[in-house]
Amino acid sequence: MRVTARRFLAAAVLSAVGTAQSTLVVPVTHATIQGAIAATVNGDTVLVLPGTYFERIDFLGKAIVVRSTGGAAATTIDGSSGGPVVTFATNEPPAAQLIGFTITHGLGATVSSPLLLARSTAGGIQCVNASPTIRACVITANQGGAGGPPVTGSFSAGAGGPGGILASESALHLIDCAITNNVGGQGGIGTVSTSNAGRGGAGGAYFAFTVAGSAPEILRCTFTDNGGGSGGTSGVAFGVGGRGGVGGIELHVTVAVGLTQCGIRGNTGGNGGTAAGASGLGGLGGHGGFDISSQLFVPVPVQMGSCAVVGNVGGNGGGGPNASGGHGGGSTGPTRFTGLGCTFAGNATGTPLASGTGTGGVVGGGGVSTFALQNCVLWGNTRLGAPSDLYVSGIVGLVNSSDLGATTGTILGTGNLSTDPLFVNLASGDVHLTAPSPCRHTGTPAANAPLFDLDGDPRIVGPATDMGADEWDGLTGSREDLALDLAVNGGYAPGVVASTAVAGNLVALRVQSPGGTFAGSFTVVLAEPWLPPIEPVGPVAFPELHVTFGAAWLATLPGGVGPAGLTLAAVWPPGLAGFALRLQAVAISPVARNTLFAATAARDLIL
Repeated sequence: MRVTARRFLAAAVLSAVGTAQSTLVVPVTHATIQGAIAATVNGDTVLVLPGTYFERIDFLGKAIVVRSTGGAAATTIDGSSGGPVVTFATNEPPAAQLIGFTITHGLGATVSSPLLLARSTAGGIQCVNASPTIRACVITANQGGAGGPPVTGSFSAGAGGPGGILASESALHLIDCAITNNVGGQGGIGTVSTSNAGRGGAGGAYFAFTVAGSAPEILRCTFTDNGGGSGGTSGVAFGVGGRGGVGGIELHVTVAVGLTQCGIRGNTGGNGGTAAGASGLGGLGGHGGFDISSQLFVPVPVQMGSCAVVGNVGGNGGGGPNASGGHGGGSTGPTRFTGLGCTFAGNATGTPLASGTGTGGVVGGGGVSTFALQNCVLWGNTRLGAPSDLYVSGIVGLVNSSDLGATTGTILGTGNLSTDPLFVNLASGDVHLTAPSPCRHTGTPAANAPLFDLDGDPRIVGPATDMGADEWDGLTGSREDLALDLAVNGGYAPGVVASTAVAGNLVALRVQSPGGTFAGSFTVVLAEPWLPPIEPVGPVAFPELHVTFGAAWLATLPGGVGPAGLTLAAVWPPGLAGFALRLQAVAISPVARNTLFAATAARDLIL
């Protein structure tokens, strides 16, 4: 009997996942993903082999897992511009999971409704009255539906749909996803029976998190190079052109939500719609990065932690009086907003700008709101080419231990800087800190601060956390939940990586897993002597390692290390000088990113 490679792979996958629930394999047991979904019951898994599948899928309200075996790079669902590529619309719970696909070439449908904020559907993923989990997916090259015309008696035409994702009446869990190169739908065009045109759809995503008692999350996601849809043209002489769509994320909340370790980069707000007559008003340009607001009169907590909002550009105002370009970074609106360890840099407003409007970086305030930043960097944002980093409107902003450029409004706080943060290259969007940055070790402890920076490096490295989204480290290791700190006589060297010791100094080495990921993993501390300036070079096959295979095992920690960590300390003996010692800890664990081991950043002890 002839056994094909595909059937052999399917059998191996089936064996790996076990037999507690049914597992359907596409295209082996079912020719299409949707056909497999239709055949499942709650708890089943649909495994999809690598390839491109020209179809659109609907989870049909089922708590199932649809997962690729080869990841998003090898497995694509192509909607062929026939509608949203993926639909969750039947109360799917978090147990409904979509994992490891590229979602592309979706085209949202036009929706007409008498509601002012009626929105057409998304191109990539449409999620309404459902709270699924979407993980490790790439949502790219999708187009939101155009806003529908106004129905009889309505005040406004419909809004365009978002290009990438729409989640409404939802508590979506969006984890490790990339939303890139999507375009929001154009706002609906006004008619002679209505005064206002519809606003454009968000380029990346529109989130309305409104499920009482829920805990939606946006974790380790990127929103890059998306474009907001243009606002519609007004229909009567005294009408208002539609507002341009937000480039990156439009977020409306009635429950607390957090964006953690997310990048919002290179997005462009949509242009405002044109006024039909001289008595009308042109539409506002959409914000480049984000637009956050609450749907309640009581401000709802929204936290951004270890996020970078970089290189976004606001849309231009529409033709007609009073039109104004959008903010570059974004607006926090009437929420209880907190930014912890974030970077807002290199964003720019749209044009034109009336007096008092448009900010390159971030606008806080509006309605009943609070606005607080800690350990953040706001730098290099511009308004018509001039510095414009933070504008706090109508309230008192609380900013502590942050590096602030040009500010407007009332701001209180301590420990702030106003100096060049010395990014690697702001012009190219690289906002990692360089070794001499004044933002290193100048942050302060913050409640609810993320354990990791934008890259996944542990916070804190050295004596104090850094300002901004990047926790600087010279030798990065595998950038996961494992950290090594080296102190001499209780102090850390300014460079973090290298500390200097002489005989009689107390040398302390602390290894910890801040999030507890490797608390039970077999862990070793490696040590390798070297003669400066020729540093050790780790094996090419394992770039996470900064020591050679000849490094000695300085210590063995069979029980692993948890959040509290383990400290090894000794007084340095005489007679050991003139060389350096490189130290690195390694945890052996299948839950590491490479499924083999996690490695800390390395540290050098100069003797």
